[in-house]
Amino acid sequence: MLVHAPVENSLVANVQSGLPSIPVLDLKAVTRVDSNMGEAFLVEKIRHAMDIINPQIKDVPLPLNESKERFYVRAVLHEAAALISEDNADYDTTASGQDRGDTVTTKAQKLRRIVNHCVADITGKPRNRVRLI
Repeated sequence: MLVHAPVENSLVANVQSGLPSIPVLDLKAVTRVDSNMGEAFLVEKIRHAMDIINPQIKDVPLPLNESKERFYVRAVLHEAAALISEDNADYDTTASGQDRGDTVTTKAQKLRRIVNHCVADITGKPRNRVRLI
């Protein structure tokens, strides 16, 4: 992995036919991920995110319509950003390090909430899955 290497706008092919491929620069543009991590790292995180999202929408007929495709791309990009933020947590023994660690955890949770909403919109399930007893 080349750190600080320029990031090309390569397309990360989806292993599932009928689901869109995602440009690497979309991850940088939509989620404000730092491109200093290198293209290979970002590509791997997008692939990992696809591996997480694809099984969650396995019952959805493919190819996706335009609206569901937008939700899919958004889900993959935000899942990749959550994975990156978890990998780059900055913990140390000082109070400021703990505060940064808490911020990273909160950021990953916020990103995953967006992912869950997008998956719910794709599958047609309600966003709120809590039942009152």
